[in-house]
Amino acid sequence: MRIRLALLSGLVLLSAAAPAAPSQHRWRIYRAHPDLKVEVCYPADLLRVHHDQHEWANTWLMGPDGGEVLVDSRSEKYTTLQEELKNSLAFNTEPAAKPAKIWGDPATPDYTLTVKIIKKIVRPDWYLYIGENKRITEYVWRHYVDHAFKGFSIMYYKSHAEAWKGVPERMRACFKSLGPITNPALQ
Repeated sequence: MRIRLALLSGLVLLSAAAPAAPSQHRWRIYRAHPDLKVEVCYPADLLRVHHDQHEWANTWLMGPDGGEVLVDSRSEKYTTLQEELKNSLAFNTEPAAKPAKIWGDPATPDYTLTVKIIKKIVRPDWYLYIGENKRITEYVWRHYVDHAFKGFSIMYYKSHAEAWKGVPERMRACFKSLGPITNPALQ
């Protein structure tokens, strides 16, 4: 958040500016692990790159406010877009066997990932849905391109929603496939 000072007729006014709009963020391009064959832009003032050593095929972008983005890519020879959407919705909307925790929030060790879907759009080559629970909003987008599902999932706390306004749409607009997946482990 930026603080502005204005001098009007000899009076100093102090005002807190609203969080940065998508165009006001510092955007960077990130080319994910070569096996993923994707490139995405992200707001560098909200997120930093974090590689998971155990899940090398996934890239996490994490923020100090607890927000996180998972960039992923996998080839699915026998799965349709509808089946992929169904599997993703089932994972995120049914009670999880084990509680998950949002990154950077030690106050909520029991945080569960279950969300209620508030918006869903399905097109011939992509889908997105937005879900939420009492504390978080989740935005999931998958694109079927180069014979693979490529996309990202964003999770952020509702209390930080203003800072994330417009970010998923901008990330979706600049997301690029860099060709077909060639790593057999991802096929």
